[in-house]
Amino acid sequence: MTKKAITLMVDDQPVVFSFSDKEHALFLSLGAALAEIQSFETSIAFWLSSLATKKAPKGKPSFEDEIIIHFEKTLGRLIKHFMLELHNKDIADLLEQVRIKRNHIVHNFLRANGWPLMSSTKYIAAIREIDDFRKFLADAEPAVCRHLSDKEKMNIRMLTYDPITGEIDIIV
Repeated sequence: MTKKAITLMVDDQPVVFSFSDKEHALFLSLGAALAEIQSFETSIAFWLSSLATKKAPKGKPSFEDEIIIHFEKTLGRLIKHFMLELHNKDIADLLEQVRIKRNHIVHNFLRANGWPLMSSTKYIAAIREIDDFRKFLADAEPAVCRHLSDKEKMNIRMLTYDPITGEIDIIV
């Protein structure tokens, strides 16, 4: 496998990556998935903090106190806490699937796919697996938002922004 150096500029600082094209594609996909996972986990912490402050006496606890507490929790603990608040089997099942798939991507994905000894076909299959997870995650977040908006009467709006066209769409 031939390694190729790619230099990207971050402000005025060059950052050099030296991987094969297959690894560049795989690691770019993995990095995007990890960013989306962290965004999803942040959303859950935000929703939990909002629910806690909505139900509590005014100002106790503060949203800022709650968010600090929830940022320290693992995804599994966030989901358990979330389900104690919501009591909805469909959302519980959805979030459990997110957790299982997330744990596979974070903890087992490279080993399960045989990296670094993967064939070209295996690289493509692995990238498709990551893309499927990203699509699943992209569908899960609006589903949870809809539930919170409808059942918990939370004023939640979820938007998408296309940086190329500048278009903004309201999902929820």
